[in-house]
Amino acid sequence: MSEKMLRRQDDRLTELIDALLAAKAEYDFVATYEREQPGEATATLEACRQAVESYIEELRGAPAAQPCVWAADEAGVWDTACGHSFTFYDGGPTHNGQKFCPYCGGSLVEVPFDEASDEEDT
Repeated sequence: MSEKMLRRQDDRLTELIDALLAAKAEYDFVATYEREQPGEATATLEACRQAVESYIEELRGAPAAQPCVWAADEAGVWDTACGHSFTFYDGGPTHNGQKFCPYCGGSLVEVPFDEASDEEDT
């Protein structure tokens, strides 16, 4: 998942939570100080709660990011399917506990450098 998409989701969740907190504050005020049934405030609070639940369900149903293949070259540089390069001081992605691509969010598929196939190509 891209950083831009995560930022958009975070902004939307923040917006929904802010609306929910504002509706809760209105409900509490009406119930406490106006001593009446907070009918409209209750409806607003319920609508906000449903919007949050709906968005959470939408996020749960979002398609998972595509796998990202990382292929090593003879110099130990890992080229990613999403167009980036990455270098480790020691070992590769698995050795360093990396399971997801930090660029696209896809699950990482490691293709180590194969000296035998490189020799066949020459």
